[in-house]
Amino acid sequence: MKRIALIVSTALIFIIAGCSDLEQFETTPQINLGTVAKSTDIKSIEAIGGKVTVKYTVTPSAKYSVQVFEFAQMEPKKTLPFTAVDSVETKVYEFSDLNDGLYDLVLTDISGTSIKKPLVIKK
Repeated sequence: MKRIALIVSTALIFIIAGCSDLEQFETTPQINLGTVAKSTDIKSIEAIGGKVTVKYTVTPSAKYSVQVFEFAQMEPKKTLPFTAVDSVETKVYEFSDLNDGLYDLVLTDISGTSIKKPLVIKK
């Protein structure tokens, strides 16, 4: 009987010690991801040499990511974030460091909607 009482009291000590040493986690502040995108589209792409002009239809104040992939590749060559100011945004990129060839230009909004258009770079 003493043996059972010793085992139970030892178990209770470990349970109490384990529960009393819990860490208090701080709440993380809310991260502002901007306005929810209602419009995500690539209207046009014009490439002259290494200069690429892209016109987007986007939602003002929404955050977007533009990625440039070599055709049929999984890793992007470039990743360019932007926050929309107007409903139609025109961005000019300098891609002269990329080799001539076929690329995919991908526009992604914060909810994960992606639009992919082909991009031909010929200098």
